[in-house]
Amino acid sequence: MKKFYFLFKYASYRVLLKFPMTNKSKCLASASKYYGKLKSFSSKRKILNMPIEDNAVLIAQFESMGDIIACEPIIRKIKEEEPNRPVYWIIAKQYGDIVRYHPNLKGIIEINSVEQWIELKKRLPKTVRIIDLHFHRRKYILDGGKVYLNDNRDDINEENYFSMGSSLLEIFSKTAGLEPINTAPVFYRRPKIQQSKWVGGKYIVIHTVSAMWRKDYLVEKWEELIEKLSVIAKDIKIVEVGLLPSIKKKFPNYIDKTNLPSIQDTADIVAGSCGFIGIDSSIAHLANALNIKGVVLLGGSMPFSGNYQKGIMSKIIYPKDGIVRNISVETIINALKELQIL
Repeated sequence: MKKFYFLFKYASYRVLLKFPMTNKSKCLASASKYYGKLKSFSSKRKILNMPIEDNAVLIAQFESMGDIIACEPIIRKIKEEEPNRPVYWIIAKQYGDIVRYHPNLKGIIEINSVEQWIELKKRLPKTVRIIDLHFHRRKYILDGGKVYLNDNRDDINEENYFSMGSSLLEIFSKTAGLEPINTAPVFYRRPKIQQSKWVGGKYIVIHTVSAMWRKDYLVEKWEELIEKLSVIAKDIKIVEVGLLPSIKKKFPNYIDKTNLPSIQDTADIVAGSCGFIGIDSSIAHLANALNIKGVVLLGGSMPFSGNYQKGIMSKIIYPKDGIVRNISVETIINALKELQIL
């Protein structure tokens, strides 16, 4: 009945939009609201009716992109321990392409809300193994900041988690009650025939904006860096990736490749680069998982496992005062030379 109710409300508001006396903005907002509910309901029914094997393993990590990439080794670890059990990843729809092509996954289950995951768990047989990589009482963007409760240990939370391990992978492993692991992540790209060559020639990828402003580097310093690189490395382009561009000035060596349709598109660009420069963010995790030389400006605890944690093919720059924006442009250029990116 709910589906028909949402459909009726959506259709009613769409009809009201045609009348001249209607408050169009209010009607449009209401129509959008019920359209969203209709889509969410249909998605929920689809998820709850999915055939999941009785011996399946379900790994739940909905968001964020960096967390999901960091936790990839858990898939390989589970498959190594239990090779005959099918493994699925529960993930927010917008992040599906991160693990879609993983060879050790039977499939991914894309959700639109945490409530869909909670409903699915209720219907699973007890023989299904659930590995929930979320902190107890974590707030999720997926549900507008709603607190998510689970049965994980409650001594690891959003306030103290970075003191609980040497990397995000180790911390999330502990959160789920797994034996802590600290293996290098791998990002599995789509089939070669589907990959794109977005940029030609030699180039460095930059990522300038993180989910937390205090991790970010000043735009003015990014622009100063690009300007200096245009002089000392004229044959190397600078390609910005991410959601939105930060660079406002025009430079002959700068290319904006932000806001691409899929993370797989961004992976194509990062994989073809000669190096990466960025702050502690999702794209830094991606570069690490693709074995790309990287310079990371880090003002907090170590989030990486693998090369970037060990200093292999990478240079982590820690500001003396802990404030990323105080790192000098010259320090970054020296790191690029040390890694032979320049």
